[in-house]
Amino acid sequence: MWVNLSHSSHFPNTAIGYLRAATTVSPCRCVHTLVKNFDCKGLRLDLLPTDCAQMVVDELVCGGALSAAALVRFGELDLDCIMWADVGAGEHLTGCGLRAFRIIWRAWNSRAAAWRPVTDRGILTLTANLYLEHLKLNHCVQITDASLHHLGGLSHLLSLELQGCESLTGLGLAALSTLTALTVLNLTQCTRVTSGLEHLSRFSRLHILQLGWCTSLGDAEVKPLALLTAIRTLTLCYTQVTDATVAHLAVLDQLTSLDVHGCTRLTDAALDSLTHLTGLRLLHLGHCEAIDDPGMSSLALLPSLTHVDLCCTCVGDLGMAALSALTNLTSLNLDSSCVTDDACRTLAALPRLASLHLDDCYLTNLGMSLLRPLTSLTRLHLPYTKVTNSGLAALAALTGLQDLNLDVAEVGDRGLSHIALLTALTSLDLFGAHVTDLGLWAIRGLSLLQRLELCWGGVTDPGCSFLAHLTSLRSLNLSHNPRLGDAGLRVLCHALRELEFLSLNRTRVTESGLRDIATQLPLLRALSLANTQVGPRSVALLRSKRPTLHIKVASGNSDGKHALRF
Repeated sequence: MWVNLSHSSHFPNTAIGYLRAATTVSPCRCVHTLVKNFDCKGLRLDLLPTDCAQMVVDELVCGGALSAAALVRFGELDLDCIMWADVGAGEHLTGCGLRAFRIIWRAWNSRAAAWRPVTDRGILTLTANLYLEHLKLNHCVQITDASLHHLGGLSHLLSLELQGCESLTGLGLAALSTLTALTVLNLTQCTRVTSGLEHLSRFSRLHILQLGWCTSLGDAEVKPLALLTAIRTLTLCYTQVTDATVAHLAVLDQLTSLDVHGCTRLTDAALDSLTHLTGLRLLHLGHCEAIDDPGMSSLALLPSLTHVDLCCTCVGDLGMAALSALTNLTSLNLDSSCVTDDACRTLAALPRLASLHLDDCYLTNLGMSLLRPLTSLTRLHLPYTKVTNSGLAALAALTGLQDLNLDVAEVGDRGLSHIALLTALTSLDLFGAHVTDLGLWAIRGLSLLQRLELCWGGVTDPGCSFLAHLTSLRSLNLSHNPRLGDAGLRVLCHALRELEFLSLNRTRVTESGLRDIATQLPLLRALSLANTQVGPRSVALLRSKRPTLHIKVASGNSDGKHALRF
C-alpha cells in the first residue's frame, strides 16, 4: 500500500520537509521518517492522511514507543485498529492507557484492538464504549471469565478475538450469549475451554468460529454447533473430535471452509459425511494420519473445492487419481504425504492450480517433467525431494512462479541457470542447496525478489556484488556461509537499502560490519548474529543507536532455517 500524500500542502511547515522527502520512496521509508521525528513539536499528526497515520501507529507499537500521551496527538483520525497482541509491544500501557483509549475509540469508528498485559479491570473500563464493533484481545493471558461478563454488554459487537486467552473457561461463555450480533468469534488456543459451546447457539449471525487448539473439546462438547446454521468458516484443528462429530455437523450447509487438521481420530468415514456440502471450498485435513486413498473418492464429489490440505496423511498416487475431478483446485498441500512421480500425471490435469506443496515427497526429475503443464502455478515448494539440477529445466515453462522453495541438497549452481528465467519470483528458498558465487551471478537479474534464503552455501565477499543487484530484497538469510565477512556485508548494506530482516549466523562478520548496518539499513527490523565474532559490547552499542532493532545473538537456533522468525 502506498501512502497518499497528495494533501501534504496542508501540513505545518516543520512537517512538510519530512513528508516531501518521503514521497518518492516506499511507504516503509516514509513511516520511518515520521517515527524518527515523532517528537517534533511542529509535526501535526492529526492532519496526516489516515493510511499514513495507521502505519505510524503500527510502527510505534512495534518499537514499544506508543503511550497514552502519544495517542492523543493523533486526535480524532479514523484509524482502523491498533494491534498490540501479536507484536508483544505496549506492555507499558496499563489501565491508564485503556482509559485514554476509551475517549479516543469513539472517534475511531468503534474499532479496537488490544495488547498485553490487560486485566479484568482494564476490560471493565473498556466496556464504557458501548458502540464497539470489533475487539481483539489476542493473548491477553491475564483476563478471566470476569472479563467476558463485562463484554456481555457490548451489544453492537460484531467480531471478538480471544485467541490465546488461556485463563478463559467454558463457564465464561455463558456471559457472551447476549452478543447476538456477533459474526466472528475466535477462541483459538483457549485451552481451558472444555465445555460451554451450547451458549453460542443464539449466535444466528455467526459466520466464522475458530476453536483450534482447544484440545479438550470432543464430540459431546462440539455437538451444539450444529445449531449455528449460518456458519461459513469453522476451525476445529487439534481437538478431539471424531467421525461422529463431522457427521453431526454436516447439516451446516453454508460451510465454505472447514479446518480439522491435527484431528487424529478422523478417518475416511468423516469424508463420506461431507459429500453433500457442495459449497465447500477450503478443506484442511493435514496431520489426520488415518486419512487414506479411499477417502479421496468422497472429496471428488465436492466440485467447489479450491484449497485442499493433505499434508502428513497417507494419501498416495491412487488417491490423487480420484482428485482429478477437482478442476477448480487452486491450492494443494501434499507435504509429507505418500505421493510419488505418478501423482504428477494427475496434478498436470488441474489447470487452475496456483499453489502446490510437494515437500518431503518421493519426487524425482521425472515427476518434475510432468509438471510442465501447470502454467498457472505461482507457488511451488519442493524441499527434501529427489530433484536435481537437471530436473529444474522443467521450471522454464512455469514463468508465473513467484514463490519457489528448493531446500534440496542436490541443487547447486548449475540448477540456478534455470531459475534465472523465472523473472516473476519474489521469494526464493535455497536453504541447504550448494550455492556459490557462480550461482549468485546466475540469479542477479531476479529484480523482483523480496525474500532470499542462501544458508549452508559457499557465498563469499565477492559474490555479494551479485546480490547487490537484488535491490527489492526485504529479507535475506546468509547464515552458515563461513567465507562471508565484513567486506561483503558492506556491499550489501550500501545496495540493499530496503532490507527489513537479515540473518548472518555463523559468518565471519565482526564489529566492523555492524557500523554499516547501523548507518546504511534504516528499515532493518530484525538482525540475527548467532555464532559470529560480534561481541556483546558491539551489540549493546548497536542497540543504543537503533533501539527498535531486534537483535538475536543467542546460539540456540543457529542452524539458520528460522533465523528471521524471531
